[in-house]
Amino acid sequence: MTLLLGLKEVITRMVDFWERDEVVQKKNFWDGDDVVDVIGETLDTRARQSAMEAEVQETQPQAVDTFMDRLTERLISLEKFSPTAYKAVKDEKFLTYGYGHYGKDVKPNQKITKEEALDLLEKDIGDRLPAIQSAIPNFGNLSEELRVEIAQSWFRGGMSGSPATIKLINQGKFKAAATEFLDNKEYLTAKQRGRSGVIPRMDAVANALNNEGTK
Repeated sequence: MTLLLGLKEVITRMVDFWERDEVVQKKNFWDGDDVVDVIGETLDTRARQSAMEAEVQETQPQAVDTFMDRLTERLISLEKFSPTAYKAVKDEKFLTYGYGHYGKDVKPNQKITKEEALDLLEKDIGDRLPAIQSAIPNFGNLSEELRVEIAQSWFRGGMSGSPATIKLINQGKFKAAATEFLDNKEYLTAKQRGRSGVIPRMDAVANALNNEGTK
């Protein structure tokens, strides 16, 4: 009798969660031998529902963040590939090779394969992202388009060299940030200095900022 009463308490709690009224109607709930049948029916119902929930979760589309892939592709298209170290601008201190890798570690006539350059590019991106996220705390919540353009600009020192633009971004003033970003000596004198290639690159950042301002 004590065992039966203990089972009664357990089953009462289970039935509160699993179609209590239906189960009670189907069974004379406390008739000795029927207790085992009720437990089995309740557990079967729970198992079926769990299986259905798992199936629904598997079929639901998962959000995919393609930021890293898009940024890598964007930088490859912008930087191009150079297998041999070169000086992009005559007054630059260091050399460049691969996909825009610039620094004192690049030596004259040093060579690199595309595979090595891609690995180095991914490392360079990883090295820069913490600084971007620190400067723009809300970076991860911006649109993917804007994140890609901010990062590609940071890669060459454009965005990181404009604290006023960063401040406006952090204030959510994206259109003002776009204007501020292009009010820049590098941009305004690019053609005169033979650096017209930076113009469409900086325009892309400003366009992404303006687009963010309409959302």
